[in-house]
Amino acid sequence: MKMLQPRRFHPLKALWVLAVLAAFFAYTTHRDRAKQASKWVYDGQIFGSTFGIQIVAGDLKTPDFEAIKSDIHTLLAQLDNELSTWKTDSALSQFNASASLAPITVPAHLAELASLSLEISRASAGAFDVTFSPLFDAWGFGRTGPKHVPTPESEAAARALCGYQLLSVTSSNQLQKAVPGLQIVFNAIAPGYAAQLIAELLRARDLTNIYVDVGGEIVVGGHNATGGPWRIGIDRPLYDADPGENIEAVFAVTDGSVATSGDYRNYVLASDGTAYSHIFDPRIGKPTTSRVASVTVVANSGTWADALATTLSVMGPEEGIPWLAQHTDAEALFIMREAENTFREIATPGLTERTGYEPNLEPFSAQAR
Repeated sequence: MKMLQPRRFHPLKALWVLAVLAAFFAYTTHRDRAKQASKWVYDGQIFGSTFGIQIVAGDLKTPDFEAIKSDIHTLLAQLDNELSTWKTDSALSQFNASASLAPITVPAHLAELASLSLEISRASAGAFDVTFSPLFDAWGFGRTGPKHVPTPESEAAARALCGYQLLSVTSSNQLQKAVPGLQIVFNAIAPGYAAQLIAELLRARDLTNIYVDVGGEIVVGGHNATGGPWRIGIDRPLYDADPGENIEAVFAVTDGSVATSGDYRNYVLASDGTAYSHIFDPRIGKPTTSRVASVTVVANSGTWADALATTLSVMGPEEGIPWLAQHTDAEALFIMREAENTFREIATPGLTERTGYEPNLEPFSAQAR
């Protein structure tokens, strides 16, 4: 029988093995730390709401990130000073307060948003309109509050001051009113516009893996911190639910914008129990009362996604889906309210391919999904 002899101990080989293990441990530790440190986050408040920004960049240094934060802060402060309806000294508030019918010079961002808004208003035959501020206030959805159903007389008086045809962009950075009481609100387009500008600022600095959320309107690029597409949750439109409390669907987006418009957080109940949304149908001068609970749009531009979400909420799927296919390359998800807590989904044909959305074609209750 052959006896097994113990192997001789080789100090150099043992040291070599230990060195390899140490190097592997150092590499994996550094890799994991780098992955953790690769996501840079900045958040705050704007337009009476919030913003949140994520940047995935392993080689970004803290001084560079602080400079980026400063640039974003400067941009948002400028937009707030120009477009806010809550600040009485903003450029928009001053334009709204003016009774002049002569052209008024305004900041470039304000003029650009007015021009874009009028473009969408014309394309949608008035389903989108940023001049309905007097009606918004008449129902108590603006700063005047509280929310209420106005009298027919006050509603008619407010409606006479509304209409995109009463606003003109006369020349570079000049706006003109056709009636003294005309006012503008950019609530349905400004958050997406701000998100788009921030995304452009970041891309100009060669930062391509980004997530920008302004007031719930989102622009993304590249991949998230795990290397996959950005996953964006779509809220189930339950009345008074907190954002993110009930997720209805999840979109996986690499490059694009996502915006949602819904009737479930800002509404007024009439004495007969009818819920009137803060989303107005400018064509009839009243809040929408359709079964559209929410519309989420995926588009190339944050500005367009934001405006289109409101436009399609007014139109509804029957009118909105053919119109969307004719005028844009965006996709949309309509969530229809069959009963208070029962919903049905209607999606445009290309939504699944663009976002990985998994359709639910049957009506479902709030507890069933």
